[in-house]
Order: sequence, then C-alpha cells, then structure tokens
Amino acid sequence: MLIPIPLHPSRYRDRGFNQAEVLGRILADRLHIPIRTDILKRVIKTTPQVEMKDRKERLKNMKNVFSIHNSKFVIPNSTIILFDDVFTTGATMRAAGETLKRAGAKSVWAVTMAR
Repeated sequence: MLIPIPLHPSRYRDRGFNQAEVLGRILADRLHIPIRTDILKRVIKTTPQVEMKDRKERLKNMKNVFSIHNSKFVIPNSTIILFDDVFTTGATMRAAGETLKRAGAKSVWAVTMAR
C-alpha cells in the first residue's frame, strides 16, 4: 500500500489539499496499489522543514510528529510505500517510517518526486 506523508490538520485546512496525497494518488493508480490516508497522522504542528537548513534541527523538528491513527489499520508484516513530494535530509521520511515500523510494518520504502 502507498501512504502519503500527512499534513497537520491546521495546515491542511489552510492549504485545502495535501500535495503528497494528490501526487500519491496518481502514482498508486498507475502502480495499481491501494493508497491509504487513514493510517498515518501528523499529531504535532511543526515548522516546515524547507525553512530549516540544519540537519540536526530538521531531525529534532520531526521527533514524535507522527502516530498511527488506529493500529488495526497496519497489517503486521505489510510492505508500505511511504510517499512525499520532496526529500532533503530524510528527517520526515525517517520519522514516519519509524512510526510505521513500530506499528508492525515489515518493510517501509520511501519514494519522492524530487530531491
């Protein structure tokens, strides 16, 4: 399954869409795999990573940012494609991937559109 990196609910309300979800739907459709937006959630509103230049700041900024919406959604031993629009230091992907692994995912692959 493909899981796009979620936005914090307040950022989603401000923007009106999640760019990772929009692009992820196109990718999931072409790969004929399900997309799930109901598993991973962002629970802490953070400073946008693009505004931070220091890698240590970015890693600290992503600490405990994600949680599993409902643990029954992650099937033990599942393979997940985690999708985001941009990859810089990997802090966001790392934090989200660790959350999914702790919830029982067998493997988590990271895919982005740009670096």
